[in-house]
Amino acid sequence: MTQESDPPAIHAGTTLHRRGEWLTARVGDEMVMMDADSGSHIGLTETGARIWDLIEAPMTFGAICSALAEEYDAPAGAIAADIVGFLQQLAARGAISLEPPA
Repeated sequence: MTQESDPPAIHAGTTLHRRGEWLTARVGDEMVMMDADSGSHIGLTETGARIWDLIEAPMTFGAICSALAEEYDAPAGAIAADIVGFLQQLAARGAISLEPPA
């Protein structure tokens, strides 16, 4: 029996990088992604699609939270709590890598 590992910890200084060859298509405010190598699919909400846009170039978790807080007029702490699980799922699916702070 294999044991699932805990999702990677994400801190303000964690840098997020896109991974793989994900094809994307906008459907209204949402996005559908497909990994060209595995055929795996991911559907993103409007906020998830915005995060994907933000990390076109590597970006820290803190910078993502700040950008979303400004765009959505919400506290950065609330944004962080809302998106950390989503980012861990993207990492588990191989869409992003998480580089711990130095």
